[in-house]
Amino acid sequence: MTDHGLPTDGAEVMSDIFEAYANWSPDASAVTASSAYGGRRTLTYGELDKLTTQTAASFLRFGIKPGERIAFMTSNNAGIEGVLSYLGAHKAGAVALPINGRLTPTEVLPLARYAEISALVVEAAYLEHARAVRDGLENPPLIFVAGAPPEHNMIDFIELQKIDLDVAAASLPRVVPGDMADWLFTSGTTAAPKCVMLTHQNCVAAAHILARFAGTRHDDVLLTPFPFFTSSGVHTSLLTACTAGAHYVISTNVQAEPLMREIERERATIVGAVPSIYGYMASATPNDPIDLTSVRLAFHGGASVSPHQIATYQKLFPRAEIMNVFGQTESGNPGVTLPGKYALAKAGSIGKQGMPGVRIRVVDETGLDVKPPGIGELLLQSAATMVGYYRNEEETSAALRDGWLYTGDLVKIDEDGFLFVHDRKKDIIIRGGLNVASIEIENALSLHPAIREAAVVGKPHPDLGEDLVAFVVLEGADEPAIDEIREFCRPLIADYKIPRDIRFIDELPRNPTGKILKRDLRSDI
Repeated sequence: MTDHGLPTDGAEVMSDIFEAYANWSPDASAVTASSAYGGRRTLTYGELDKLTTQTAASFLRFGIKPGERIAFMTSNNAGIEGVLSYLGAHKAGAVALPINGRLTPTEVLPLARYAEISALVVEAAYLEHARAVRDGLENPPLIFVAGAPPEHNMIDFIELQKIDLDVAAASLPRVVPGDMADWLFTSGTTAAPKCVMLTHQNCVAAAHILARFAGTRHDDVLLTPFPFFTSSGVHTSLLTACTAGAHYVISTNVQAEPLMREIERERATIVGAVPSIYGYMASATPNDPIDLTSVRLAFHGGASVSPHQIATYQKLFPRAEIMNVFGQTESGNPGVTLPGKYALAKAGSIGKQGMPGVRIRVVDETGLDVKPPGIGELLLQSAATMVGYYRNEEETSAALRDGWLYTGDLVKIDEDGFLFVHDRKKDIIIRGGLNVASIEIENALSLHPAIREAAVVGKPHPDLGEDLVAFVVLEGADEPAIDEIREFCRPLIADYKIPRDIRFIDELPRNPTGKILKRDLRSDI
C-alpha cells in the first residue's frame, strides 16, 4: 500500500484505481477518445467504472474465464473500445493483451497462437487480422468487432454493454494482486517476440511510479498520440493520468498542425510523444498562431536528442519542463528520467537516477558496479518489474537476476554521473519510438528467392532517432530492384519494419566463430 495522499493509495489491483475516482470524483473527465462507432466521447470516472463493469461481466457471460487472455487490436481511432477492453479484462480477472495494430495478419496469427488467447477485440480496420486468427487457429477465440457488421463467428462489440449494471457488478470475480493483469509482446532477438507478464501488483506499482515522475495532479489534462496498443499507451499515458484522477486524451493526430491545434483546444497540461513528433511540430509553420502555453510538462523518449532539438522543444512549449524518460516494457515502463533543468546541459542523457521507486545500477560484464566515467549495462529494480516472459524460462533467467532487471542497454556514465545510451546488447532498433528486432526483417528478406542472407542495423535519423539499413548478399548475379524487394516484404512484416535503405554487399563481415559483425556494418554507413 502506498501513501501519497491520493484516493488510490489503497489500490491493490487495477480496478481499484478507477473505482477510487468513480467514488471520489464521479463527474470528473477520465478519458476522451474516438469511438469505432464514430465521433469523440468523453467518459467521466463514474461512466468509465460502469461501462468497464458491464464489459467485464459480458466477457464472463460469453464464456471467458479468469486468467484467460483477452487480446485487443484497436487503434486510437477506436480508443474508447480499447480502454473498455483493457480495463474490462482486468475486472473480469482475465489478462489484457494489446496487439500492435501495425503488424500484418501473418505476424498476428502466431502471436495469438502463442498466447493462447480466448478473445480478440478488433475495430473494422483489423477485420483481415481477425479473419486470419479465426481461420488459422484450431480453437479460434471469441472475436468482437467494433464499428463494423460482424462476420461469421464474430460478435458486435456493442453486445458487451447489454447487461444490467447490478447483475454485472454481482457477477465479477475476486481479483488479487498476484493475478496476471497485462501481457505485452516486445520485440526480441528471436523471430517470435517475447511476451512480458505483469501482475496486478506490478501494474499498480507502475501506476504510482508513473504518476509521481510526472507529478500528475487531478486537474491535469494529459494528451498523447502514443498508440493505445503499446505500453506507452496503456501504462505511460492511461496510468500516468488516471492514478491521479486526471483527464487522459487519446489523440488520433500525428500530423504536426492538427496535433498542435488539439493540444491548444484541450488545454493540455502534460504532453508525451517521441522526438520525431516534437520535431515535426517545432518545424511546422501554421498560418494562424497556436497557443501551447497550457503545457507544463512535455516528456519524450525512444531516441537521443541534441541541444538544438531541446531548444526547439522549449520554444514550442515556452512554459513547459522538457523531460527525457527511459523505460522498458519489461520494467512496466518505469525507469530513468532527465529532469528539465538538465535538458540543455545534458541533452541526450536519460538522467542519473531512477523515477521515484526505481533503483538503478550500471555493471560491467562481471557484475561489478561501474564508476564514472565508464560504460556498462543498465539494471533496473522496482515493484513494477515483470515476473517473466511467458513460456520462456531461458530469456527470463537472463533478464531477471538477483532481483534486478538486466535491460540489455549499455550506457555511458559521464564524469557527473549522467547516463547516455551507448549501445544495445540486444539487437533492437528503435525507429520512431517503435522497437524493431533486426532478425524479423532479416528473416523476411531471406525468403526472397534472389537473396542468400541479410543483416539489418540502425543508422541515426534526424526525426525518427534511428532508421533501418539492410545489407543484402544476393544468391546469384541478378540484382532485383529495391522497390521489388520492399514489396516482397510488405505482406510479411509491418510497414515500419520495411527498410528504405537496402544495400547490396558481396559478403557479410564475420568473426572467427561465424557471427556477423554488425559494428563493422554500422561503421560503413
